[in-house]
Amino acid sequence: MAYSSPVVETTCGKVRGAGIDDIMIFKGVPYGASTDGALRFLPPAAPEPWTGIRDTLVYGNGCHQAAVEWASSHGGRNVIAEMIPKDPTSELQGEDCLVLNVWTSSLDKNAKRPVMVWFHGGYFSAGSGSSQLYDGTRLCHRDEVVVVTVNHRLNVFGFLDASEIGGAEFAQSGNVGMLDLVAALEWVRENIAGFGGDPQNVTIFGESGGGAKVCTMLAMPAAKGLFHKAIIQSGPYLRANLAKDSRAITRALVAELGLIQPDMSTLQKIDPKALLKASLVAEAKAGVHHPLDGAMGSFAPMIDGITLLHHPFEPDAPAESADIPLMIGTTKDELTIFLATVPGFGQLGDAEAAAILEAFTGAPAHDALAFYAALLPEETPTYRLVNLLTERLARRPSTIVAERKAVQARGRVYSYVLAWETPVLDGIMRSTHALDVPLVFDNAAFAKGLVGTGPDVQTVANAMSSAWLAFARTGVPDTAQIPHWPAYSIDQRATMVFDTESKVVPDYAGESRSYWASDQH
Repeated sequence: MAYSSPVVETTCGKVRGAGIDDIMIFKGVPYGASTDGALRFLPPAAPEPWTGIRDTLVYGNGCHQAAVEWASSHGGRNVIAEMIPKDPTSELQGEDCLVLNVWTSSLDKNAKRPVMVWFHGGYFSAGSGSSQLYDGTRLCHRDEVVVVTVNHRLNVFGFLDASEIGGAEFAQSGNVGMLDLVAALEWVRENIAGFGGDPQNVTIFGESGGGAKVCTMLAMPAAKGLFHKAIIQSGPYLRANLAKDSRAITRALVAELGLIQPDMSTLQKIDPKALLKASLVAEAKAGVHHPLDGAMGSFAPMIDGITLLHHPFEPDAPAESADIPLMIGTTKDELTIFLATVPGFGQLGDAEAAAILEAFTGAPAHDALAFYAALLPEETPTYRLVNLLTERLARRPSTIVAERKAVQARGRVYSYVLAWETPVLDGIMRSTHALDVPLVFDNAAFAKGLVGTGPDVQTVANAMSSAWLAFARTGVPDTAQIPHWPAYSIDQRATMVFDTESKVVPDYAGESRSYWASDQH
């Protein structure tokens, strides 16, 4: 194994990474200044230039965030802990979190390799671009690309609308977490050629919350021209927060903090952990959670009239990105990762499934469960519920995105479903949420607890990673690993179904799609 210490000149100074054989890695490269103190809740500022050579050998901070509790408080199973070991980088947290990581196999400024910029999952509240699952080494090995992963402000630090308190200076405070990502893409535009990348061929992609960030970016005027293709993995985000909802959460936070006459100086000085703790209580007390219309009513992007002028994909696909080619899809059984925390998962009866469905949706469950009982008579109530909620909360909104993008008739849109089922945990997770991530990154070796082992894993990883790479290079996801993948259209609805033998299916799960598309549902 050969080691090297590559150095690249950036707009702020030289950075030194680590070369292992033919891949060079630069970790924790600053693209913005620390956001603490007087810069808290403000748009990102440029980092201070440095002299000499800055080592970028270790991952930088992620944003402050609360630990995610997946197991039910009344005896559910923590399937996340069983499938995915805790990542040591999750302990790296702070307000100096505007950093990114770069993987490349060439520092030739004339190489002009496609650039793939990853937005991490965790909704808009948690996660980090430094997770081992997102390691870009194998994507670089598979093709001549440059991979970038990004950390940015989350939760209260990235999405607190302080405009009523701070006035015009803080008019964009409710979206600074997204403005951080714009700043990261501006860094890519100015610097990525030095890492062998082509700033005129940038693909943004992300899963779950990362996909929602891609959706939002597609509607942001400030992001126009900074990327050229987009991929949304299990993260459809039709509607942003309305200003009234974001401001209701801010008022709840102010009350929780006991601030009689709040001012920005006070909010900027509060201990970050105390601020985060109070924000979680405020979200719950604000009472503006609307899961079924796509707006979560939590600290998340909002329509502020500056950064975001309208909902990302409601009522239409955004004009700001009409020419951008798009890939969008889900896993077949997204909801197992959430429902498996419920006691008795796998053994649910009809009444228990109905109660869970009503808790998820706040609506009567009988009609929908009856439809799925007739549609899937061979399935148990557990997996009818999984299919129903996957369609309602993930696949249906993803289809809406694809439909509205196709109607624009500008940039092509490609639809997919990951149908391959993981064998782990005796197969109960099927094709669960996040299963696509190690397959797309070709990082199955890092995720054996999630994907298992055996030749089938690598077969599906080969198909998915090669399609993602082809799309990043050309805007068309055709590759020798899969059949020809037609663009999505309203009349054909072609969907690539990834499995050990991938295939194109017209109008995938069409009966479910039609059911949820009807007005009464």
